[in-house]
Amino acid sequence: MAGDAFDELMPGEDDLLYEEELLRNPYVLKLWVRYLDARKDAPTKKRNLLYERAVKALPGSYKVCPQLLGRWALSGFT
Repeated sequence: MAGDAFDELMPGEDDLLYEEELLRNPYVLKLWVRYLDARKDAPTKKRNLLYERAVKALPGSYKVCPQLLGRWALSGFT
């Protein structure tokens, strides 16, 4: 069961292009925003993990940080 939860958080085939580009350019806000927009229907935990990665790469970002805080507030900080 724990393996299933872990697998759910791992990038899938459709994430590879975004992940490869972010490996080359992790500090480009536009890439993170596009990736987050493309995954707007992903499970909450996967989206939260993606937001956390974006904030780690772009601390203080005027676009990413407020969105992450808003998601945490809506989900009760889980």
